[in-house]
Amino acid sequence: MEFDTNITETAVTLTPKVPSVIGKLIAKKRDFTAANIGDHDLSLVLGDLAALNEEMPGSAIVFEDRIVLKHCAVSQLDGTTARGLGLPPLPDLTFATDVQGIVGNLDFRLRYRWMRDGMHVPSRRTGSILHTAGGDYRIPRALLDAIILADTPTPPDLPEQWNALARFRRALLGTDVDQVGKIAMTDFLTNLEVHLASGFSIEPTNGPEGLDFEVQAHETRGADAALVPVDQSQVSAGIRERGALPAYRLSAGSYLVVDLAAQTVLEVIAKLQKARPNERDAFVRNPLPFITEAVEADLSASSSLDQLGDADRQDVVEKATAAFVETEGYADRVEGIGEYTKPELVPAREPPFRQVPAPNSPGLTAGNRRI
Repeated sequence: MEFDTNITETAVTLTPKVPSVIGKLIAKKRDFTAANIGDHDLSLVLGDLAALNEEMPGSAIVFEDRIVLKHCAVSQLDGTTARGLGLPPLPDLTFATDVQGIVGNLDFRLRYRWMRDGMHVPSRRTGSILHTAGGDYRIPRALLDAIILADTPTPPDLPEQWNALARFRRALLGTDVDQVGKIAMTDFLTNLEVHLASGFSIEPTNGPEGLDFEVQAHETRGADAALVPVDQSQVSAGIRERGALPAYRLSAGSYLVVDLAAQTVLEVIAKLQKARPNERDAFVRNPLPFITEAVEADLSASSSLDQLGDADRQDVVEKATAAFVETEGYADRVEGIGEYTKPELVPAREPPFRQVPAPNSPGLTAGNRRI
């Protein structure tokens, strides 16, 4: 189903799109609150919205003829649900931050900008929707919270300014970030670049105890999952050393933030990086069963699979495992990693020579016998 979208500063309203005037006369009115809506994919989307509204009451309200989403809900949707509603994708841009002035002064401001390939991308924002010349994007929750803080006038007194800095940092990197002093927070905000990872892939390697793997972070670009434009070796090293986190510091001023929809997949990958050699070997050779089992357990724990039939359960689980990216070089199951050795070719043995007379040859005659 396609929707007409009305975006205001407070909410996004979705109504069914009718193709023409004649279409309005013959179109069957659809009740979004009906028990059986008659659309499999839309039923799954509405189920996700119901779960989100239970988590954040009043954020996702479904009426008979329309769906009203507050921007906090729009920013928290996973990619599958957002696409089902016709909402924009997450930005394939870099979120860069900076500070203006000195903490404690009246001119102190938190600043941010959107970048692509080192160049500023002009934009404007309506709630959780970012408008650019190249199209609209849906701002993820962590960045939206930080942007709202930056767009809010900064209090003039020093304690409130430090509090704003701390909340800005926490919005970007989550509540699990290390506690640091005030100067470190200022350094953190100077020329900061935040990259979003919506999926992860593995790159098999040969380790001292058998098969091993490095991790690569991907970002969604349309229908593709391109590599995040960062040093991927730092991504893999950070995951190997610190496990699954909501964000990673890659270098001075550069951070990788993990999309919520990819968190479970990342947890599995991080766990298997430190697993026993035989278990890690099995994961490298066939990772999808490990990913699927963890995703299904996570969805069951959150009641997302309750009251679903087998086909619907499988569909939901498959969509949730999409955060594991199977690259072209890893499309076939891994059999092992090693150096190529040129095989020693043994010349084929020639059969014994046998002379056969030509078909019309008279041959030889000995006595009365023809030989």
